[in-house]
Amino acid sequence: MSESDLNSAPAKKLKLKKTQDVMEESKGSNILIPIGIIALAIVLIVGITRMLSSEKTYQDLVQDLESKTFGNRWVAAYELSKYMASNKIGDEDRLWLSENLSRLYLNEAEPRTRHFLILSLGALKDIKLVPIFEKAIYDTDEKIRYSAVVAISQLPKQKLSMDWSKIISLLESSQSNEDTGLKHVVMLTLSTHQISDAKPAIRAILRSGGSRLDRYNAALALLNYKDPEAQSTIEEILTFPFSYLNGSKNDVLKGQNIAPTQDLTDAQLEALKLNILTIIGKKDLQSYLGIVQKIREDNANIKVQTKAIEVLNKLKI
Repeated sequence: MSESDLNSAPAKKLKLKKTQDVMEESKGSNILIPIGIIALAIVLIVGITRMLSSEKTYQDLVQDLESKTFGNRWVAAYELSKYMASNKIGDEDRLWLSENLSRLYLNEAEPRTRHFLILSLGALKDIKLVPIFEKAIYDTDEKIRYSAVVAISQLPKQKLSMDWSKIISLLESSQSNEDTGLKHVVMLTLSTHQISDAKPAIRAILRSGGSRLDRYNAALALLNYKDPEAQSTIEEILTFPFSYLNGSKNDVLKGQNIAPTQDLTDAQLEALKLNILTIIGKKDLQSYLGIVQKIREDNANIKVQTKAIEVLNKLKI
C-alpha cells in the first residue's frame, strides 16, 4: 500500500475507529478495576460487621466452656461474666446456670477461668450458691477469694444462712500486704450483714498499730454497726487533708500535726469519706451532725462537700 493510500480518507477513517475502540476498551478496564476493589471492600466490611454483631448468648458461652475441644476456655468465661454483669437473666434459666456454672467451677483447674466463673455466679445473687462461695473463699487464687467474698456481700440479707466463722477467720489469715484488699472487703461484708460475732475482730484491727488504711476500713465497718468506738477515727478520716492541698502531703500533714502516710491515696481517702457520709445519712447517726456541718464548710473536695450537704439535710429533717 502506497503512502497516498494510507493518507486517503477511508484509511484515515479506519485508523481513527481503531484508536477509538482501544480507548473504549481501556476506559472500560479502568472502570472495572475500581468497581472490583469496591465490591471486595464491601464484602469484607459486611463480613466483619456480621462477625462483630453476632454476639454469643450465655447458653453458647456455657456450651463453649463445656466443650473439651474449645481452646481458650477462660475467654468464654470472661465473656460470660461480662454478659451476666450487664444483662438480666430470666428466672427460667437461673437454676440451669447455677447448676452448670457450679459444676464447671468445681472441675476447673485454670485459675482465670475459675475466677470468671465465680464472677458469673455472683451476678446471680442466689443464696443457694452459698456452698460454692464458701468453698471459693479458700481457693488458692487471691482474686477468686476476693470475688467470692464480694459475691457473699451482695446476697440478700433475708434468709441468708451460712457459717460466718469461715468469713471471720479470713480477718486473721489475711495479714500479708497482698491480702489487704481481701481484709477490707471481708470487714465490709460482715458489717453489711450485721454479723455481731465479727465486731471483736474488727475492733482489734481498729486498735492495732497496722496500716492507716486497715484501721480506717475497720472504722468504716464499725460505723455500719453504729459502734461508738469508731467515732474518733471516723472524725479523723473526715478531717484528714488531701495531699494536693498547700503543697506536698508530708507538708500538709506536718501542719495538721498528723503523721505522714504512704498507704493512703487521695482516691482512697475520697472513697472513704463518701462511704462514711453515706452511712451516716442512711443510718441517721445524729452524733455525727457536728462533724458533717464542718465538712460542709470545707470546699477542698467538691464531691465530699456536696455529699455532706446532702447528708446534713437528711439529719436535720
